[in-house]
Amino acid sequence: MKLLPECRHSFMEAVGRLGCEFGIGPAPSPVPAPAPSPATRGPVPVRRGRAVAANLDLSAMPSLTTGNGIAAATPPRAWSYHDLLRAELARPAQLVDPFIAAGTAGFLAGPPNVGKSWLLYAIALAVATGTPWLGRFPARPGRVLVVDEESTDYYIRERLLMLAAGLGLADDDLPIRFLVNHGLRVDDARGFAALDAEMSAHRPDLVLADSLIRLHGAEETLRGRWPMFSRPSSA
Repeated sequence: MKLLPECRHSFMEAVGRLGCEFGIGPAPSPVPAPAPSPATRGPVPVRRGRAVAANLDLSAMPSLTTGNGIAAATPPRAWSYHDLLRAELARPAQLVDPFIAAGTAGFLAGPPNVGKSWLLYAIALAVATGTPWLGRFPARPGRVLVVDEESTDYYIRERLLMLAAGLGLADDDLPIRFLVNHGLRVDDARGFAALDAEMSAHRPDLVLADSLIRLHGAEETLRGRWPMFSRPSSA
């Protein structure tokens, strides 16, 4: 089975957006702003890298049917209700069906000490071996990267040994790599570059992080910012 390489691009784009949202981490390429129009009724406030439209004069925007030699902008595609319901759309490839689709980001959340890390390592083994997660949910074989900034090498090995014994796995090598307690953070250049180098070299199909709060320096309780991290991105 051919392994899809989109995971690295999706993950790094997602963490890049997270850094941009908090004003930290590698900055995206600057995009020149349009010249202000005298007819604009108010400023365009900018907050943490996001422009918020306010009182824009749409007459200052280029026309879609310009005749002055400037290439016309292409409007975004909008589905009609009728066309969307009748479209032949391919279902995204599933790494763990139906919970983890290729090219997406998600969270495994819950109170402390309920077994989230156990479930995470069980997902890693399921994808690495192509066996159903929890004995029920189909998993597609793929390469896995685990970034664990919460545990230690010793306790990770203990967990893996117990899970492997329960699953009846042999002591063979599996396509899983572990970055354990390196102090990596996606909101500083060193951590971002280290993750990018690892993912470029080994191209994992699935990246698991334990836990997300230890991979950045911002607060998880700030509303309105986490959707930028969890939004699916294209490869």
